[in-house]
Amino acid sequence: MKTLNEASSDKKYLDHELKAIADFWDGAFKEGQPSALTAADFSPSQKLNQDILSYGKQAHMALDFGAGVDLLFLEAALEGATFEGLNLDPSEAATKLHQGYIDLSKVTTIHCQKGGLAELSAMPDGSLDMIVISNVIDVLPEEETQRIVEAVKRLLAPKGVFLLKTNFYIDDEMIQKRGMKLTDGKLYMDGVLRAVNRTDECWITQFKPLTVVNCYPYERIPNGPKDRCFVFEKGSTD
Repeated sequence: MKTLNEASSDKKYLDHELKAIADFWDGAFKEGQPSALTAADFSPSQKLNQDILSYGKQAHMALDFGAGVDLLFLEAALEGATFEGLNLDPSEAATKLHQGYIDLSKVTTIHCQKGGLAELSAMPDGSLDMIVISNVIDVLPEEETQRIVEAVKRLLAPKGVFLLKTNFYIDDEMIQKRGMKLTDGKLYMDGVLRAVNRTDECWITQFKPLTVVNCYPYERIPNGPKDRCFVFEKGSTD
């Protein structure tokens, strides 16, 4: 068992890491200007986007955790999905920019809120039919990631679906080719945590007892390494 001093030190480290990440994204999005969008602006869609639309047409309540300005729910709404969607992100700049796109596109079923784990903790068990997390939990400290994992399992309704996208796996060849340096499986850039390197099997195992029903690549970087998508479902009695 950790001493009080050790626990306090761990909390300070975690708070520092999370603040650095939020500050990074605030800086990245603070100059962004939203615009009105239509479904045509998102064509052609990748399979993840198509899955969100397909599952979203069966959902009532959905959450995109760490949404940034990915506009996944906005695209689904413009394509005809009618679920009530919440985009939750700790970055104030990202939240404001994302909401701007939604408002200008005249979509009323999707909303943005600044927040994180505290807001997840306040949500009722089994209250979400669909949860999306895209390139988030593999860029956070592991303690935070584990809390998010447990929240997903708790919040997902029976027969609900969870769509997870993670960054590409960094193998030895990529490390040598790009001159990367990993510390305990973590990649830092300019002092900010940018990736926690885990295999597909690690992610699948971490979310048990949710059942993975599909896995496929996602091309985020043209002609570059592909991100990984996992589709999980919750059993009717889990």
